[in-house]
Amino acid sequence: MADRRQSIYLRTDSIEQAKRSSGVLAPEADMGPAGYMAAYPIAADNLRLGHVVIADSVNPVKITRDAYRDVAEQLGIRSLEVEVVCSDNVIHRNRVETRHSTVEGLTSPTWKQVERRQ
Repeated sequence: MADRRQSIYLRTDSIEQAKRSSGVLAPEADMGPAGYMAAYPIAADNLRLGHVVIADSVNPVKITRDAYRDVAEQLGIRSLEVEVVCSDNVIHRNRVETRHSTVEGLTSPTWKQVERRQ
């Protein structure tokens, strides 16, 4: 969609992996909200320039979803939230287990980690 709309594609996985790869954090360190906190001002900068921004992230927490919406609202820009859910556990598990990351150095979660995630 970002390519088709010639939009800014803001991917939290890329931001978080860049932070890990920088060596600033221990490899096993919990990223916490750091990737999201970096993404919000980048989204705002690009929205101010008139770009459409597509933010791609796992957003299981209401506060992170609201934060993206707040960025747009503060700038007087409309936003649209899209949630993608795979309702079939067999297909979901297959997708998780056969997925190949396009982010260099990023280790994708295992099915067990996905199941444990709240």
